[in-house]
Amino acid sequence: MRTSSLTITLTVSLCAALACGGDKAAPAGDSAPKKADAPAAVAAPTADAADELHIDITLDKSGVIARAASTLETSEKLSSEDPLRSHLADASHHAERGPTNEAICRHIIEIEGHKDDSLEDCAKLIAHHRVVLGPEVFGAVATCTMAASTAKALSACDAAEKEAEALLHEKTHGDGLDTPTCEGFFEHFKALAVADAGADGEVVGSILGDLRGDLIAECMAQGKKTEVECAMAAKDMVALALCEAGA
Repeated sequence: MRTSSLTITLTVSLCAALACGGDKAAPAGDSAPKKADAPAAVAAPTADAADELHIDITLDKSGVIARAASTLETSEKLSSEDPLRSHLADASHHAERGPTNEAICRHIIEIEGHKDDSLEDCAKLIAHHRVVLGPEVFGAVATCTMAASTAKALSACDAAEKEAEALLHEKTHGDGLDTPTCEGFFEHFKALAVADAGADGEVVGSILGDLRGDLIAECMAQGKKTEVECAMAAKDMVALALCEAGA
């Protein structure tokens, strides 16, 4: 039985990146999403430092476009030369600066010793978490996971991720978009992304197809009317990516 625990809040801030003290989480009442340039470095605790980890969900500044873009930016299935990557970099809040889905999976498999685990299946699960959490909150989870060196540390990160996911579903910041609207957004985003990806079009279609349910659900929970209306009027992915800035 545990007799004590130390609670650590993971925060994305300049101070966290510089390992200085006195960080404060964003005020609970400040729920208006703001665009972030990129997930910053996060001080990553280990199981030796804490029994319980809690991720600050106010880090989430993303609507549905950023969530969709981040899944494509972080898949090793897409060529590094794919023009879609550069077109979605800003829209994904530069999720590509963090580890890829596959890199996270290789790290987990190595620590857990499950050499027979499917890298592809694991990567699909990581992509699901990216959509649900958004690039900022998932960035904190990824930092924690990649810093873990034991199964116990991984378990602590996993528990923190599950808690964050539950809290995000309780405290949504979207505009309450309906199912038909979000289905229309998904199909339009997918069509433009496939067309923009060139030789990687089939791969992009497959990745997004696997995440269809997740993206529609998060569009309804976290999507903004302004970004979706803008996206639906976009004729190509360059124009659609710019819609995220006004979300």
